[in-house]
Amino acid sequence: MKLLVSAAVLVLAACAHTTGAPNALGTSVSGQHVANVTRDVQGWHNVQNPNCQFVRAIKAAVVERDTGGVTERWTIEGCDGRLFEYHAYIMSMGGGITVMVSNPDGSPASVAP
Repeated sequence: MKLLVSAAVLVLAACAHTTGAPNALGTSVSGQHVANVTRDVQGWHNVQNPNCQFVRAIKAAVVERDTGGVTERWTIEGCDGRLFEYHAYIMSMGGGITVMVSNPDGSPASVAP
């Protein structure tokens, strides 16, 4: 019984974790936050590429950390296997996160012709 209680505590501690070592995708966030960042990157991409919608996230890598958060480069797959890159600035806020997605060159979102 003691072993089961210890295992349950470890599982709960892992679920509460929000940032730290990169996961399989490479992002510094974990758990439900991966889906949240992916959703925001998807939305940014789809606005700019209405004829080449988001298919899936391929990888993420930490570009820079500062006192306010972390900047990650996200590579995603769009239509026909085309790859696109975006930056996601992620700030931890009271157990949640705030995400700001941008183009790598800092240009504003624009709809492709």
